[in-house]
Amino acid sequence: MSVLIDDLALGLKTYRAPWKGQIVLVCRKCEKKLKHSGEKSGLAKLQKVLKKRNKRNKSAEPLRVIGVSCLKMCPKGGVTVCTQQQLGRNECCILRTREDVDALMCQTSLQGDAFYAHKAH
Repeated sequence: MSVLIDDLALGLKTYRAPWKGQIVLVCRKCEKKLKHSGEKSGLAKLQKVLKKRNKRNKSAEPLRVIGVSCLKMCPKGGVTVCTQQQLGRNECCILRTREDVDALMCQTSLQGDAFYAHKAH
């Protein structure tokens, strides 16, 4: 028989997060692999791109992008990412293309400029 134990029963005190908005976890190891592979997809700097894109869209909900250690999915040519909603479902996603990043931005209810607009040649 499983027993649910809440934080208060264990004596743990909970606190309100010091930030507002959605959390997105980005695997630093995936970014590092792409950076060293020489691939110019832009995903090697995904954390930075997500933060900048979120700042440009003033009407969007704030986004808290956090680089985390390896998420143990290790996709070839991609970056593992977990949104707040996905964490609740024990899921992650793998971003490999601009379209994947656009879908992530829509999923976190963020609309904005085209991804990689500054990288277009």
